[in-house]
Amino acid sequence: VANIKGPITCRLVIKRQDGSSEPLGSWLVGEQGAGTTAEAEPLLWQAKTATPVDQIAYVQIQDVATGNSLVQAPDS
Repeated sequence: VANIKGPITCRLVIKRQDGSSEPLGSWLVGEQGAGTTAEAEPLLWQAKTATPVDQIAYVQIQDVATGNSLVQAPDS
């Protein structure tokens, strides 16, 4: 993920087809951000879930403080 401005605490969340969600983890993006001019390295993060792929509606990276979506795939 690129162009994330810091500092910010993020979380990775899946939203299931049935409307429920599952947080998969969280992390802190520093002052320089990730995938920015100040910090060229993009954010690389892995997580696992027991939810079958066909039951996942989308995956989001959210701002923990606000709950706002920073990135969503697939984009709706």
